[in-house]
Amino acid sequence: MEKADIVIHGCLILPMDGKNRIIEDGLIAIENGKIVYIGKKAKAPSFKSENTIDAHGKIAMPGLINCHTHLPMTLLRGIAEDH
Repeated sequence: MEKADIVIHGCLILPMDGKNRIIEDGLIAIENGKIVYIGKKAKAPSFKSENTIDAHGKIAMPGLINCHTHLPMTLLRGIAEDH
């Protein structure tokens, strides 16, 4: 039996790995802040964890990063302001 700090099971996982995969009834195991397993719950090794999250009906996916920027506006600041 493997050890994990957090085990999240039963969720739909969107790995966002460029392969357009969807993992149904998935399991994510986290140890020391790092993901040590992500995949089908049925194929996962046994994990012992004090913090287990039942995520049935939930989706697990990477956090979204806001890459929105106004850099071009900074470079053109002041140009044609009076027009």
